[in-house]
Amino acid sequence: MQTNKYELSGDGVRVSLFLPENRTIDLPSVTIEMNGKRYSATTRLSLDKTQMGTWVTTVIEVMPDRGTTLFSVLIPAIDSRRRRIPDPDNPEEPWTAGPFDIKTIGIQTLDADSIVGPPPGVQQFYTTYALSGTATFVPQR
Repeated sequence: MQTNKYELSGDGVRVSLFLPENRTIDLPSVTIEMNGKRYSATTRLSLDKTQMGTWVTTVIEVMPDRGTTLFSVLIPAIDSRRRRIPDPDNPEEPWTAGPFDIKTIGIQTLDADSIVGPPPGVQQFYTTYALSGTATFVPQR
């Protein structure tokens, strides 16, 4: 059983992420707060599983004639079967798994572009963020 809810923060960034296994019942969602702005997405998420973990990427801003800003967070694999905690606030769901403390990274990418095409030279610019927080398993409806 894989964790599916993540609350992360660090370097002035907060990330709330929900990745349900059954996407016909619940939609994945992400909320990112950075630089005084809040970005939310449910449909524009990309999940890429790698040996390092799962990269979750979303478009947070499209600026005509400047480019697109993406935010990615690396989610480690966590086997949540080993820690089950009763949930007294929700008697219909007998347990939740976690929380598990995690440390990871977030990457903000500016993908440069313009109306006349990409500028010459470097096309992507990156800002990295050290993130830490918790991962839990939340039963689906």
